[in-house]
Amino acid sequence: MSVSWRWSAICLAAALAGCSTPPPTPAALPQSLSAAPARDDEAPPRPQPLQLDEAAERLVALALQRSPELAKVEARLREAQAQAGVASARLWPGVELGASAGQGLGTPTDPAADAKGPRVRRTSTSASLSWELDLFGRNRQASRAAVLESDAAAADLAAARVTLANTVRAELVRYRAALRERALTDALLETLRASHAMESRRVQAGLVDATELSRLGAELRAREAGLAQQRAEQDSLPLRLRSLSDVPLDEIRAAAQAAEQPCSLDAPRSVPLQWLTGRRDVAAAQARLESAVAGARSARAALLPSFSLSASDERQRDRSRDLPALLMRSTQQFLGLQMAWSVLDGGQRRAEARAAEARSEAVAADYRLTVLRAAEETEAALQRHAALDQALRQQQEAALSAEQSWRRARIRVDAGLESRLAASPLEREYRERALSTHTTRRDQCLAAIDLNRALALSEAAVRP
Repeated sequence: MSVSWRWSAICLAAALAGCSTPPPTPAALPQSLSAAPARDDEAPPRPQPLQLDEAAERLVALALQRSPELAKVEARLREAQAQAGVASARLWPGVELGASAGQGLGTPTDPAADAKGPRVRRTSTSASLSWELDLFGRNRQASRAAVLESDAAAADLAAARVTLANTVRAELVRYRAALRERALTDALLETLRASHAMESRRVQAGLVDATELSRLGAELRAREAGLAQQRAEQDSLPLRLRSLSDVPLDEIRAAAQAAEQPCSLDAPRSVPLQWLTGRRDVAAAQARLESAVAGARSARAALLPSFSLSASDERQRDRSRDLPALLMRSTQQFLGLQMAWSVLDGGQRRAEARAAEARSEAVAADYRLTVLRAAEETEAALQRHAALDQALRQQQEAALSAEQSWRRARIRVDAGLESRLAASPLEREYRERALSTHTTRRDQCLAAIDLNRALALSEAAVRP
């Protein structure tokens, strides 16, 4: 094959393959994100990651070590890295070595005689080298696509670790809140029972009608029914933590009983848009988009002929009792350039190229959707956190006012200046305010954890 003919064939193949549209390029961020600062130093500093108490963070660390879900994601990462190694190996020459030894029957020395030929012992060795020159980048693009898939799997693992860490924190907060809520509910029930007993005595004495007694009875029954449901939910919360972390229930209960600290997160007033690119799910979607584009380019390059450099060396030797066969040896050596071009394949390669382009367009749509959802999730978490912060402050002020009123009323009851019946509504209001404040504090802590996850603030703390 002459050099001029080779390059003529390459130019002809490129001209024939250029009739269709080129593969798509990676899509840019949605226009809603185009106002993001171009450099990281233009954005305000990120808040400090949310950290609970020591017992809670120890449980989070155990979950990151033992979680079956993370083990599955890590296995997928190792698989993707191995596939990247397989694709990268195609860029290098391959060498095969072979050897064989055996014996058989040779050709009879006397053709007229009906006899078997002499036994022949034959040994052979061979070595061959094949190296695809990859002039059009098919293997390079396939290798790049596989490497990007492994990058996406690594981002998936980081995202799974962030999600698991914050999910364990959220479930532990719910478990602790359920234990505290049960104690507050029991105290409120005792107050309602005492008020119901005092009102029942007043009705029996004929001092008042049964209207207030009926209302107290209905409220008491509703609270008792809710308490049964609350206990069932409380029993299921440690089981949920065990399935997430694969940690024994005793350790989970010990972490729930430990002293907790308030959930404090210095949330920003607004989120710079380029912070979304720091989320691992967005990074994984971008890596998959670039991988799909590289795969489409590899499929387009498969329409062109492939050229490979081949070299081989084969040696064979026959050994037998007769002298001619004893001296028989053969050696074959080859060095050349090979071309392979599938001209008639029923349109299979073109259909594969169109399918790869369609996949890249679908992945581009998934990438844009991931970015939009990340922006929506982050903004919603920020607004919910701000709203619950304000609600918690108002609830605490109301609870403090109710507590002060009840304490003053109890002092008057102890001094004999006021009856217990008159102070009973103030005690009920104090108990209800305390329970409501506790619920709002739990929701505010869960909102802080959601914002912590949406901003991927704990990524550096849990990165493998």
